[in-house]
Amino acid sequence: MQLIVIGNEDVRFYPLLGPFLSRRSVVKELGYSVWDDDGKKWVVALYGSLVLGFVGFVYKDSFVELCSDWVQPDCRKRGTYQRLFNCRLESIGNQNCKATVTDMALSVYLNSGFESVRKNGRYTCVERKQNDS
Repeated sequence: MQLIVIGNEDVRFYPLLGPFLSRRSVVKELGYSVWDDDGKKWVVALYGSLVLGFVGFVYKDSFVELCSDWVQPDCRKRGTYQRLFNCRLESIGNQNCKATVTDMALSVYLNSGFESVRKNGRYTCVERKQNDS
């Protein structure tokens, strides 16, 4: 598995992730559309030219929003999501982070130092404060 970090300005972006943007099965699972906003960065897991999954992140004024987490159903429970998650955290470094996550992803966030802030319907809002030490 290869992990790459790209944005929508990269010539590889639309051939790789275009088929997943607002795909009905992805939207149904996540509960929202996956958008290709300018400035958004993506960690993409590849096996050759096949997309195994992706996670996104967007730099805001005082924090990094973690978003758009999705892994192909047949690649789940094989470490793909954990590797994507870890690569994303390495990419953003020691920054304040916020995310709204599904129950499926919640334990990965909590085990990585995030705290549950509140429930929002079927999602949990989590955050990680910058470590100043």
